[in-house]
Amino acid sequence: MKEKIFVIWKDAVWSKIIATSIVSGVLWCWSFLSSGTFNLFLGIASTPISLPLWGVSLLCFAPVYSGAKYLVTINRKKLYISNLRDIIAIIDSWWPRSSGGCPQDITVDFEELEKKYNLSPGSVSKVIDEVAETNCYTAKFRGEKIATFSYQIPTLVTV
Repeated sequence: MKEKIFVIWKDAVWSKIIATSIVSGVLWCWSFLSSGTFNLFLGIASTPISLPLWGVSLLCFAPVYSGAKYLVTINRKKLYISNLRDIIAIIDSWWPRSSGGCPQDITVDFEELEKKYNLSPGSVSKVIDEVAETNCYTAKFRGEKIATFSYQIPTLVTV
């Protein structure tokens, strides 16, 4: 529950709504504490005002726009990443790094990585060989869903 509150608070729209609610609640309580302020508030609140049609439409459109923008942001997180350069960068940043010595064999489950990073189906198998090669690994076993790579000691070329 606490995490959900922090997620809502960090959202640009909901944080403003919550802050406005808090401020209006404090002002409402303060108006009851001071009778002069309460009478002034009632005078202002009960004064009829005329708004142009564009003002009323703006007041109605702003919350709808904010809510739609919030829903688009939520749905955008569910989209698959399909740009090959982005996929290569994600897989390269995921690739286990050796901490000295010769690293062990690495087994890659393509579907697991696609789910973990919201990558488009079949995209990991397309780029995994390139990422493995840049990290000095060669394919030991390559299947449709799983691949195993072994570390290849880089050789220095002298000219």
